[in-house]
Amino acid sequence: MTDFNNILCVISGAQDTTAIRRALQLATQNQSRLTFAMGMPSLPPLRLLGSQSSLLELEAAVKAECAAVLEQVAASCQESIKAETLVLRSQGFLPVIQAVLHGNHDLLIKQGENPSALPRLSGSVDMHLLRKCPATVLLVRADEPERYRRVLAAVDVDPDADTAINQVLNQRVMSLASHLCSLDSGQLHVVHSWDVPGVGLVRRWADDPDAEEERLVTNEHLLRSQRLSRLCDALPAQEPHGITQHLPRGLPASKVPDVARRIEADLVVMGTIARTGIPGLIIGNTAEAILDRLNCSVMALKPDGFRSPVRETD
Repeated sequence: MTDFNNILCVISGAQDTTAIRRALQLATQNQSRLTFAMGMPSLPPLRLLGSQSSLLELEAAVKAECAAVLEQVAASCQESIKAETLVLRSQGFLPVIQAVLHGNHDLLIKQGENPSALPRLSGSVDMHLLRKCPATVLLVRADEPERYRRVLAAVDVDPDADTAINQVLNQRVMSLASHLCSLDSGQLHVVHSWDVPGVGLVRRWADDPDAEEERLVTNEHLLRSQRLSRLCDALPAQEPHGITQHLPRGLPASKVPDVARRIEADLVVMGTIARTGIPGLIIGNTAEAILDRLNCSVMALKPDGFRSPVRETD
């Protein structure tokens, strides 16, 4: 399934024009429900205000101010979109995820905190959302173009990680990236970085280390290329501009961002594989390292069966 049916767009104010524009665009294209949300800023402590009544009055005033901004944004929507509004109790990640859970949203859109790059700081609100939000998360750069001209799908076709969860996630990444390209008449690129496991050890016992390494590298590259081609061929409809495949050799944490920069990708679509048993650490090490180095908008998908450590009533 590639369409989004229930979108939540979290803004810090009317100045988040890029996130607002993208939310309106996707809601129109997918004929989906749309909710704009805004978190209330932190209030001063009670000891500075002098009385509980003063705190309540200030809280009510701040909430009304946020509601007014949201109503202004919602009023700018086309007649075909009836956007709802929601004031969150704070600007942290927790109320956002709880709103996603309560509203059963399938896409969260937010403008990135860092204007020059996405999430960068592992403790940021953005990274918490990427780690813990059960819905697909779209973090947009403030300067992203009006349409996605080049979309890069990052997949993992490693035969040694060929689990059912990984296969489904790869298919979802490809399907969604293709869908977004079709909406914007963009070009679809797909990247998979790879290496030859244990090639250094093989060189130690080979009679001709260079020849043996070349053979292993050639065979591994062929295998990865075949698996990537099969994934691309499985798309229901081929892209009008074709699919450009990238198979850089090296670590995904560096190679995927390198490809994104080289092709000037407007958006990277990628999956995140859950770590199990450690609450709050639910995004793969490799995925987190890639996200930390991207300088374009990013859409991150969770694997099927993902459960957020955040509860709706926390």
